[in-house]
Amino acid sequence: MTRRLAVFLTCLTAAVGCSGSNDAESAKAKARADAEATVTKAKAAPEAPKTELAAAAQPQSTVAQGTLPAGETKEKKPVEQGDIRNSFSLQRPQIEWSDHANVHLHFIQLRKTSAEKPFFMVWTDARLYAGGESYLSANNIPPPTNFVNGDRRLLYGGKGNDFDREIKYSYEVNTSEQGKFTIASQTYDFANGALFLISAQDGDVRVKQLSRDPSKLPSDEAEVIAFGKSDPDINAFFSQSARSK
Repeated sequence: MTRRLAVFLTCLTAAVGCSGSNDAESAKAKARADAEATVTKAKAAPEAPKTELAAAAQPQSTVAQGTLPAGETKEKKPVEQGDIRNSFSLQRPQIEWSDHANVHLHFIQLRKTSAEKPFFMVWTDARLYAGGESYLSANNIPPPTNFVNGDRRLLYGGKGNDFDREIKYSYEVNTSEQGKFTIASQTYDFANGALFLISAQDGDVRVKQLSRDPSKLPSDEAEVIAFGKSDPDINAFFSQSARSK
């Protein structure tokens, strides 16, 4: 009896041990399965696009591109500066008193704007010309006396139309925007007029200075042509030269 009881207890203990061991193994297996399921689920989840993440990280603005917030105005772009054409060769029917003429607009700014008016203007009946301007900076050491110096060589045809005659004029404008105009050994003060007429078609050099408001002088070719046709002094001066030929 005692021996049978001992055997029974031994078997019961072994059974309980086996059952506990099985439960522990089952719990471990379940934990591993749950962990693997979590990892698999995390891998399967879609990743947020990088552009969306970057956008979310930046502060949002309600101002559309190309517009400004209320109360603000866009800064006006300055007028672009540059060299403006200042000499024009004209022919009939742009002029009525000769087959050809040259007009020169002289500015006192090296880089002028399209709205700037010339300091003075020269009309000639020469067929060709050459020359240029020299602009000096106020920052030069020592400071310059003249702001700009310039000259033109007016070329007239000789025998065989070989342009063997040359009439030169020069000018200078000081830093006070005053100056003089020189041609054929004669000097003229700009204070007495901003328009000069020069004719040498008949061999003699004729010069006439006219009082004109510089702010009303033309600044492009179309305005030059209209100015010449409407000004009676210009037409009378060069018509006289045409009649004397």
